[in-house]
Amino acid sequence: MGRESKLHYESFSFLLKILQIYLQAATSILQRMPSKKPKTLAEMANIGPATLGDFKVLGIQDPKQLAKREAFELWEDLCKRTRKRHDLCCIDVFMSAIAQARGEAPCPWWYFTKDRKTMMAKRTSKSISRY
Repeated sequence: MGRESKLHYESFSFLLKILQIYLQAATSILQRMPSKKPKTLAEMANIGPATLGDFKVLGIQDPKQLAKREAFELWEDLCKRTRKRHDLCCIDVFMSAIAQARGEAPCPWWYFTKDRKTMMAKRTSKSISRY
């Protein structure tokens, strides 16, 4: 094996080891995530103190209530109740939480950003631009 070929092989081996480490870490994280519907809002992925506070403002006390709601409506209601425009990423977090409450597997909230942007482009609601 020539020197250049050996260098390429060693680089590939190094990258493969890094990939294996990331794969093990991701698998470990996914295995720790609950596979059933969460019983409380605090058990849900992506839900921290700020979002729990938002849910309190919105009167949502458990995942069953959340499962019946729609993310854009929650965001609009939150903006009205607090009299301020909240970041649009809140919609992504709400979409993630609603999906979990409906029995879907947890995934990072930013997985919903593309869907939110597509949905926003289709929405004709004037209230989104009011805040």
